[in-house]
Amino acid sequence: MSASEQVLGDLAEIVMGTSPPGASYNYERVGDPLLNGPTEFGPRHPFPALYTTAARRFAQPGDLLFCVRGSTTGRMNWADRHYAIGRGVAAIRGRTASETAFLRAAIELALPGVLAGATGSTMPNLNVDAIRRIPVPTNPNRERVGAILGVIDDLIENNRRRVEVLEEMARAIYREWFVHFRYPGHGGVPLVDSPLGPIPGDWAVRRIGEIATTTAGPFGSKLGRKDYVEDGVPVIRGTNLRVGGGFDESDFVYVARTKADELNSSSAYRGDLVITQRGTLGQIGLIPDESRHERYVLSQSQMKATAEPSAACPEFLYRHMSAPETTARFVSQSLISGVPHVNLTLLREFEILAPPVELQNHFGGVVRVLDQNAWRCRDQVRALTHVRDLVLPRLVTGRVDVSHLHLDALPEAAIA
Repeated sequence: MSASEQVLGDLAEIVMGTSPPGASYNYERVGDPLLNGPTEFGPRHPFPALYTTAARRFAQPGDLLFCVRGSTTGRMNWADRHYAIGRGVAAIRGRTASETAFLRAAIELALPGVLAGATGSTMPNLNVDAIRRIPVPTNPNRERVGAILGVIDDLIENNRRRVEVLEEMARAIYREWFVHFRYPGHGGVPLVDSPLGPIPGDWAVRRIGEIATTTAGPFGSKLGRKDYVEDGVPVIRGTNLRVGGGFDESDFVYVARTKADELNSSSAYRGDLVITQRGTLGQIGLIPDESRHERYVLSQSQMKATAEPSAACPEFLYRHMSAPETTARFVSQSLISGVPHVNLTLLREFEILAPPVELQNHFGGVVRVLDQNAWRCRDQVRALTHVRDLVLPRLVTGRVDVSHLHLDALPEAAIA
């Protein structure tokens, strides 16, 4: 340890989790919520599912939750309430909330070296001594630095929550119109039988190939890691799609434009629906009009569907295909010898609801406003995360002077 560093054990209380007796576990919310590892971790706070009536160690509200065992060692969350903590989790508690935020940043900075020295033949494990020895730069402005990082984290979290609310609003409108059939003008329209169950009499069931053109990613060795470059045309992979729907621009790889031109038949554009055909089925995303790029290349594990304007609206096609009941039916039809796999034939032959295109377009106009606002919030998250990653090392090590900053000038929520 250098003269410019302290260790975590000098600055924080560290509580190592201990697993309660298995007989005390329950899912009926009896007792205390139990965290045994990062399975319950969310973007910021946990979402507990398991409870215990015989808790032995606790995390307090405001504690840093730190995974100490297995492949997820080093993952962190904030405790928003009292939690029972099992042996896979430690609670780290500074003197104040702002100091705890500073200590989290210091841990992030030191984490690669900490994990490299962790015990365990195949998976890293950290004991209390290893955690206590985590180096923390000596910085007399820990409170101020923690408060600054708290402001950034609060802004990131607020934007994430806005995205969740906007997405839930769009899902609710979809279900109201196309699951419960309470759409504008539904009065007096009788339900009739169809291959997908009762539907309004002026709706239909059609195959995707009838209402959209479909294309698969390049086959075989036409695209691989050897083709990736630092900049160019982005490649859509599974990491850019979410299970249940979503398009993420934060983790692209790129190919040269000449390579993209060679693979032009596998290009995707704004308004295209992208669907995973192997790997984690159920990943699906709509390339929005607000996306940063006009053109993309599909990876070998992706397909696209381009809605025919006279027959389908992209926003409806996306919401319908990403609805849980549709996804479950799509995946169930994809089992080939027990292995999930989708090909273009299955996609083209897959039957979906086809309401009148005028109703689909009405729905598209309504949810497009929500989608645009959600996309702006995601952009804010990306930008703020980039800023946080950029300034964190400079703030923690004191290379940025914040001694002149008055804590009273920061939002109260950041230092509470």
